[in-house]
Amino acid sequence: GREGDGGVASCGLGLAMSECGVDAGLHNPRDIGGSNFSRTRRVDPVERRARILDAKERTKGVDRDALNASVAEKQERVAAEKRKEQVYAKEVEYYDNVICQKVQDALRKQRESRQQLVSFHRAHQRREDSREWDLNRKDILKREALDASDEASLRAPSSLQKFEGEDVMFSERTALQIQQQKQWCEMQQKEKC
Repeated sequence: GREGDGGVASCGLGLAMSECGVDAGLHNPRDIGGSNFSRTRRVDPVERRARILDAKERTKGVDRDALNASVAEKQERVAAEKRKEQVYAKEVEYYDNVICQKVQDALRKQRESRQQLVSFHRAHQRREDSREWDLNRKDILKREALDASDEASLRAPSSLQKFEGEDVMFSERTALQIQQQKQWCEMQQKEKC
């Protein structure tokens, strides 16, 4: 810096170097704290240890009432925070219970509506009641045997209901033949006796 401005260097903008954030070259410890700065306090570990371990020196200048008040205030703050957390935890638990209850109610309502729908279908919308039941029925040929009435003889071959050489009455005829055979056997046994 310049020599004529009282020992304060300038950074060129009319501000002192310390205002610019640049160290003004004060490296001497006496310049930092003035004449009150004692280099021996910082350097001499024996004296420092004696000062720290001396109970009178340690407690001297400490306001115990202020420290106790600060500790009590901190404990009160911690207790208040804990009470707040407990209240918050109770609120969270309450709202969790409310939400769980609402979810259970919604699931119960869905289950009931599904059961009502199924019971309605069972009561009022049976497959047998539909218009297309006869078309979609797989066992229709088994259930509805061709009758040997005049109506069956009037059916055309294109209906594929009656075929040449088909024995529609096979089961009834065989049952009748078995019954006749039993009767004949019984008659023959009576004649022999």
